[in-house]
Amino acid sequence: CDGGLERLVRLLRDFCLSPPPPENPSAIYGLSPPGLPRPPPTPTLNPKSFDRHAAYRFSLAFQCVVDIGVRGLEPIRSRVVQAGTLEVVGCVLEAWLASKSFAVGPSASASGIPRETREGR
Repeated sequence: CDGGLERLVRLLRDFCLSPPPPENPSAIYGLSPPGLPRPPPTPTLNPKSFDRHAAYRFSLAFQCVVDIGVRGLEPIRSRVVQAGTLEVVGCVLEAWLASKSFAVGPSASASGIPRETREGR
């Protein structure tokens, strides 16, 4: 329990919420100590431009967490879920759906189309 898994999940969550812009590729994104104050990220889903190096770090961290969650023993898989991985997976799926022009956000049906009401029939 050295906090490595939680740190990976934090890196993933931070990138999902707000990928860093390409203007600052030298910043070591998501690897700073947890106690270091950071400005709150501005949530952005599928920005037009982002730091490619941060995207590679995200991809590697995501692969690590998925491998741990799929191939690990049950106590390890439970710890992966407790670390907040499902929130990150939801964010990734939401971004993919948005990139394919699906309705994203809370709605009454899975398709994103509001359900027909009795009054509307």
